[in-house]
Amino acid sequence: MKKNKIVIYSVIVLLVLCNVMQLFSIQKIKTEKENTTATLYPYVEKYSFLQSNIESIIEYSARKIADVSVCDKDKRETSLSQLFDDSKKPLFILRISERYCNSCVESFVNLFANGKINKDFKFIYLTGFNNPSRIAYNAKELGIDENELYNVQFLDAPIDNAGFPYMMVLDKDLTIKYCYFPVKGYDAIDIENINMILDCYAKIYK
Repeated sequence: MKKNKIVIYSVIVLLVLCNVMQLFSIQKIKTEKENTTATLYPYVEKYSFLQSNIESIIEYSARKIADVSVCDKDKRETSLSQLFDDSKKPLFILRISERYCNSCVESFVNLFANGKINKDFKFIYLTGFNNPSRIAYNAKELGIDENELYNVQFLDAPIDNAGFPYMMVLDKDLTIKYCYFPVKGYDAIDIENINMILDCYAKIYK
């Protein structure tokens, strides 16, 4: 258990380092929350959502979530753990919900459209609609491949109450390895950040 935690925290630190160094060419940062924020202060002041993302990574990662039942477009139920492929690679979950504002959801979905994100991993949209019958309709409305879309209204995890669409990297044991909250209006930064996260994972799972 202790070894697993060390591995998880090591991956988190690696991804934070990739994120920060690529965007702002910062040579060295310390892994503690306070020192990281202090080092990034000039940039955090300009892009406050970067500080929020660093804090979210620390707050929400390394938590396990329940193996809930999810529903596909044909209302067939399966468990979250069954959505992984046969490799050891993590699952990238794009979480949207009717609890989030429509423009935030549209902006979030658009961020991952048109090949802007290098998807070398398995991505699924996990929607949170009260009425599962809306799945196919909303997939068409948002331009999502309905085969990538599953529904579960709530996840028993603090991250699900953050109030915004998010990307979550989930390990096969259902541990949250990483999370990212894109911010509407900062697409170029978000795309660069997300691609850097994918590049970091590609090196881990090459």
